[in-house]
Amino acid sequence: MNATTFTSTRLHRILMKLFILMLVFSCIFSSFDHTHWSGIVSEDDVNAFERFMTRLYFTSTTMSTVGYGDIAPKTHSCRNVVVALQFGMIVCCLF
Repeated sequence: MNATTFTSTRLHRILMKLFILMLVFSCIFSSFDHTHWSGIVSEDDVNAFERFMTRLYFTSTTMSTVGYGDIAPKTHSCRNVVVALQFGMIVCCLF
């Protein structure tokens, strides 16, 4: 195996891990209703798809370290899950 193939394979694994991590945490965040978040109102939670897409947006901005600040966790339980997401992202990139 040459260096290019090894690098490509490793990058592919990292991206797949991060993608799966993003989907898993978006599902977990979907279990928290709008009262756990700053920046999400009840109109954003009209159905499961809208709720998931809002949480997917939050998860992707958190994972990319952009963190616009328009959506933020308000309760301690939700903040703890965000910390787990950030820790999981670091672990995925290291291994």
